[in-house]
Amino acid sequence: MAKEEGFSVQAFQPDLGNINEDKEEVVEVVDALEKEEEIEEEKSTDNIGLTFACGNCHTVFTVQANITNCVYCGGINIAPTDCNIASYEILPFRLSYLDALDVYKKKLLKSPLAPFSLRGASVKKCIKKVYVPCSLYDLETSGTIDFIGTERIQAVSGAPSQSFESNYSVNFKYNEILTSNYGRIPDILLSNINNYNYSTLSLLKDDIWKDAYLINSSFDDTSTFEKVRDKAIKYSAGIVKDNIDHTVKKISNNQLNVDTKNYRKILVPIYYIHQKYNGKDVVFIINGQTGEIVGEAPIGIEGVVILSIVVFLIIFLLSFLIAYFA
Repeated sequence: MAKEEGFSVQAFQPDLGNINEDKEEVVEVVDALEKEEEIEEEKSTDNIGLTFACGNCHTVFTVQANITNCVYCGGINIAPTDCNIASYEILPFRLSYLDALDVYKKKLLKSPLAPFSLRGASVKKCIKKVYVPCSLYDLETSGTIDFIGTERIQAVSGAPSQSFESNYSVNFKYNEILTSNYGRIPDILLSNINNYNYSTLSLLKDDIWKDAYLINSSFDDTSTFEKVRDKAIKYSAGIVKDNIDHTVKKISNNQLNVDTKNYRKILVPIYYIHQKYNGKDVVFIINGQTGEIVGEAPIGIEGVVILSIVVFLIIFLLSFLIAYFA
């Protein structure tokens, strides 16, 4: 059997020179770079964009570029101020500007008497991508509530009325209750278009709002919770009341409590359309993810005039035909 000729491998040992002496200096440089990155990250979170306060409507908003007009009222009396939304999470837009314009135009088609000025090219200048500060709650309502019930028919017939007192124990859970932290866009508007995908929430420092306005909160955390708590108690009492048989029902004692199970501060995306007609605000808001829209157009003078002319012509034509064939 042939025998292989052996060979040996000699380890390569480079000349390290003075590298060990420089090791501490390299570590210091790396540490310094890491600290700079941390500082920049903190800055990107704490100092988000440029924040302004409007002297006309008192709206506070944040943008990534210097501007001269308020996002809400269009006023020019704006001044730099502090940002209070750095702790919020953000939902991304799904609709483009063109998609939002199409939604708006379809909405106005259902209002043929709307002013022509709301349909013109100026709408493109009025529509803005806006993030509204909101709070998202998971709540539990529990406790007892007492009702006094009577029958209305007894009071009408003159028969002595009988009152019935009922006691109910309540334990309701509500998930993803959205409440607005900006007073000029009330909950009722957001509730009518609330179909957001909350699984897409991300950190505000992510660069996904570069062409949008961030409205700053006008309520503190305590005021926001009081608002959503009152809403939960009222809704829970309404559920119980609707299931009582008596025709007249009055709460005699309300011992309902609301506990927060989960709470998040979020920015929800809307397309905000604010216009003026005869000195009054005309506002439409569009869900930036689903395209749902809420808002009512006023009746325009030109629409009334055109409708009056059409009605007059129809009546005139009918009268002429009746007279002609009579």
